[in-house]
Amino acid sequence: MCGSTVLLSSLVLVGIRYENTGHSSETAIDRSKHAWVYRAPKNLVLTADDRNDLFQTSARFVRTAVARRHLDEAWAMLGPEMRAGQTRKSWDTGFNNVIPFKADGIGEWDILYAYDNDVALDLSLFSRGKSKDDWSGKTFTLELKREAGHAHQWLVASWVPKGIGGGGTLSPSRRSGPPPPPVVAKLDAKWLFLPMAFLGALLVGLVAWGVSSVVRSRRASRKYSEALGYNSSSNPS
Repeated sequence: MCGSTVLLSSLVLVGIRYENTGHSSETAIDRSKHAWVYRAPKNLVLTADDRNDLFQTSARFVRTAVARRHLDEAWAMLGPEMRAGQTRKSWDTGFNNVIPFKADGIGEWDILYAYDNDVALDLSLFSRGKSKDDWSGKTFTLELKREAGHAHQWLVASWVPKGIGGGGTLSPSRRSGPPPPPVVAKLDAKWLFLPMAFLGALLVGLVAWGVSSVVRSRRASRKYSEALGYNSSSNPS
């Protein structure tokens, strides 16, 4: 009995001592350094010049990198975030990290956020089809960061698709919608003749009824006068 008690006690002690044989993967805390605390960046009040610079930069980026035209001109517009993982040679091949879209222009653009030297834009791009009524569109978010030491120079930091594109949702006019489709009559013109004929017959009937009422009234008045012995030359008084 005493031996069993000693054995059981030994097993309990071993279980407590070696209850977890795994290894922790937690990052050790360096208490010699100050804790990093996130602070929201300062909001940027965009001036008219800032907005003009942002629009010109975004339009040029769409016209070159996104539409895959004159890619060599777009390389200088990329910030370090966009250049990472690719070379100038691979960039010029067109197989790069910019999601392409056959853009013919910017339908709408809006400021998503504006922090100190860091601005994000929502761009709605449109693409023309084979006919004037054929349109397709796609929305992207473009992040631009001001180049250090250059007040009017913005570099592309990211280019991300937003939402689902569709056809006929955008137009080259920033304020108006897509061109309206041509009006197509659902019924043949001959079917319009029936209500028009009915309305015409109704109008003729009303006129005829009015004329007939006047004629009957005059006849009744003349017969009433003849019954009383009046004529056109007599005086009823």
